[in-house]
Amino acid sequence: MKSFILIILSLLVASCASDYYTMNKFRNVKLPSVVGYRANNPMSVSLITDDALLIEENSKTSLRKFDVTQYAKSFILKKKSGNDLIITGRTSPLDLDTTKGIKLVFSEIGINIFENEKLIGSKPNYRIQKDLEYIFRIIQDGDYYTTIIDCDTIIKFKSNIPATEYTEFATGNDTEIELYSFDVQELYENPDF
Repeated sequence: MKSFILIILSLLVASCASDYYTMNKFRNVKLPSVVGYRANNPMSVSLITDDALLIEENSKTSLRKFDVTQYAKSFILKKKSGNDLIITGRTSPLDLDTTKGIKLVFSEIGINIFENEKLIGSKPNYRIQKDLEYIFRIIQDGDYYTTIIDCDTIIKFKSNIPATEYTEFATGNDTEIELYSFDVQELYENPDF
């Protein structure tokens, strides 16, 4: 009887895990609130603190600031283990077509950059080292998309993909990452008179 009750309780707890979460809600009032969506397994993405997130292996999550498609996003990424990480922009976690978007694919051999599955650039030998913190900046300004890691511009190009609010993080086998201080600054059009 006890095992039956434990099984029922564990099913209730697992089924009640929310698909959504909010970062920067309480602790870090200088950063805007950011909404996250747990795409794969809700139990594999967890808030460490109000402004820090743990993404476990074989998991996917998307972060956004509501209704902001022209932005400069910045965050600190720390790889805890593994080598397989994909960061995707100009996509939506609700879109069934996973080939859409601008993907930065991190692996043992470096970074490959894809636009709708077409290879548009690479940075061989650029690796994210374990337990080191990297400052990422992703800028989406009109048709232009830029990714900067620390002070290195990884890619800057004009894209034909419509801008979206989301940035998606996907980990592979044995890969676990932490994200800190996720910030989204809205970019406004500067009219020239």
